[in-house]
Amino acid sequence: MSPAESIVQVASRLEAMGPAPGSAESRFCDGVRRWISEGGSLDAALGLCGEVGIETARTRYLRAQRDYHLRQAHGLVSGDSAWSRSVVLAEEVSRFLSLVWPRWRDLSEPPEGCSDLRRHLFLAHRSGSLPESPRQLHVICTGI
Repeated sequence: MSPAESIVQVASRLEAMGPAPGSAESRFCDGVRRWISEGGSLDAALGLCGEVGIETARTRYLRAQRDYHLRQAHGLVSGDSAWSRSVVLAEEVSRFLSLVWPRWRDLSEPPEGCSDLRRHLFLAHRSGSLPESPRQLHVICTGI
């Protein structure tokens, strides 16, 4: 069964269950119906394409993932204050981007045996661009 057929099958099963109007399940079924009848992209039919100037749920999710991994990395670097850890993390990010990322960029997962710090930097960068300034990292990692 093709991925498209699977999506139609899932929508059909959901529709048979009678999802509540306005629920995620109902919106999914409506989108699949629109996709089948109008053609075009499934993203557009499901309303996943963002409007100009409005952040998509995907963008928010990826940023949240990136920020989570940056906060984890922040907790792994040494420093006697949150600010000093932000400065050290900025140095680590810069080193990671210039020395490590070029070798790892085609990997789907960080290499076995890498440090926790590099694992979190890898996962953060997979979710979005890494800020290199101590101030940006400090805001993300401490909320200040």
